[in-house]
Amino acid sequence: EGYALNEWVLGEHAGTHMNAPSAFLKDGNTIDKYEVDTLVCSAVCIDVQDSIVENVDYLLTMEDLSDWEYRFGEIEKGSVVLLNTGWSVYWGEPERYMNIGTDGIMAFPGFGEEVIKFLISHRSIRGVGIDSPGVDGGANLEYSINKLVLAENRIVLENLTNLSVL
Repeated sequence: EGYALNEWVLGEHAGTHMNAPSAFLKDGNTIDKYEVDTLVCSAVCIDVQDSIVENVDYLLTMEDLSDWEYRFGEIEKGSVVLLNTGWSVYWGEPERYMNIGTDGIMAFPGFGEEVIKFLISHRSIRGVGIDSPGVDGGANLEYSINKLVLAENRIVLENLTNLSVL
């Protein structure tokens, strides 16, 4: 017909992205249902890189949160809590980044369920983000962190990079 036409396909969970409730919850909203003004908010960044060195399945703990708030103050209502694990350094190595064991289970850091419940109920966070493939951590095949955070259309950001500069 006189022109070149190419096809481009990209998985929705590839690269840095925001999860939609519909990805994890039967009646969850699609990403286009978020109001734009709910996506602009303050953020805090908790660094747990040292803990990852000894445990690639490390999950953020209440102790980590208490230590962070002792140093920087209580997390502001409506903030997004970012977790700097240092995992993004493996982005160029897909096998290492996904870290799939011989049992088929992935191993990478994430958020602990107790911390998420606390952040939602006592800090009224707007969402969470991480520099690994998922906020749930590789071994959490129930995706409980995503489900807890997305149940009320909060923000879930994954595969972030350069969190060390925050």
